[in-house]
Amino acid sequence: MGTTAVPPLLAFGVVVGGLAAILGAVGKKLQASAVGVAVFAATVSVMALAMTPIAQTGLEGAAAMGAFGLVVAGLVAVFGLLGSALNVAIPGMIAFGLTIVAVGAGMALAEGFIRSLPPVIQQLGETFTQVAASIADAVSQIVSVIGDT
Repeated sequence: MGTTAVPPLLAFGVVVGGLAAILGAVGKKLQASAVGVAVFAATVSVMALAMTPIAQTGLEGAAAMGAFGLVVAGLVAVFGLLGSALNVAIPGMIAFGLTIVAVGAGMALAEGFIRSLPPVIQQLGETFTQVAASIADAVSQIVSVIGDT
C-alpha cells in the first residue's frame, strides 16, 4: 500500500473505532427505536465520508477499504454473537488498540534510522575488509623479516 493511503486509513480507523464504541454502548437501545435507525444511518454516513480520502488513493486504497470492510463485518458478527459480554472487555480492547497505534508510531519514528542502516553496514564491511587486508600484509611482512634472519 502506498504511503498516501496511510493517513486516511488511520483516520478511518479512528472514526470506525469511535463509532464502534458508541454503537456498542447503546446498541440494544438503538435496535428498539426509530431514533436508533437514524443514528445508524448517520453512522454509515460518517463512515462513508471517512472513506472518501482513502478511495482517492487509487486501487491500493480501494483494496485496503475492502479488506477493512471484511474485518469490520467480522467484528460485527463477533459483537452480535457475544453481545454484552464484550462490555467487560472494552478497556482491554481500547488498550490493545492504543498499543497498536503506539507500535505504528514507533515504527514511523524509527524509519529514518532503519533507512540509514544499509549504508552504515556496507561501510563497516568495507572498513573491516581493509583492516583485515592491512593485518594480513603486516603479518606477511613480519614473517618475511623473521624468516630472513
